[in-house]
Amino acid sequence: MKSRSITIVLIFLLCFFSCKKAEKLNSKDKDEYQFVINSKRILNNENLPKLISKLESTELQTENETKKIDGVIFDFLQSYDPSFSIANPNEKWNATDVIADKTLPRRKLLYFGNGKNIAILNYNLGGIGMSTKILIFEFDSEKVTDFWCGSVLVNLKTKEQTIEYLKENIDKEWGLNTNILAF
Repeated sequence: MKSRSITIVLIFLLCFFSCKKAEKLNSKDKDEYQFVINSKRILNNENLPKLISKLESTELQTENETKKIDGVIFDFLQSYDPSFSIANPNEKWNATDVIADKTLPRRKLLYFGNGKNIAILNYNLGGIGMSTKILIFEFDSEKVTDFWCGSVLVNLKTKEQTIEYLKENIDKEWGLNTNILAF
């Protein structure tokens, strides 16, 4: 009986320390790249006024191809969703919850504006009801340094449309977000 108790304790300790080691490895891998998303800050639009201001004062280059999305931004998105993919504006994509072709993305590019250290990515997201996602990134040469995202029911295809819509809806309850971050 005593050896059985010792065996159970040893197994528990082995599992405990193995989990701790795996946890450290996983957090280290993420910390090397990943910006930590503060959901409360995004859902309350706490960082949005600063990002809008920076967008207004920055010239953005409009891109219509997903391959032009900055590597830092794409790496950021794939760090949260390794299968993140997005179709170009005129390409096929899965717009509904009926997935006819699993190889097609669930997202379709509407607008990508890229500037020095800031960018806007607007795209349609298919599923049960289609929505438009607005993602704003502040970044340096190595990583995303600030991030905001919202979900709306309007197709926004320019920087000006996006900024105007954000300003008009920033203080409305459920205006730019639900209570869940999804991108």
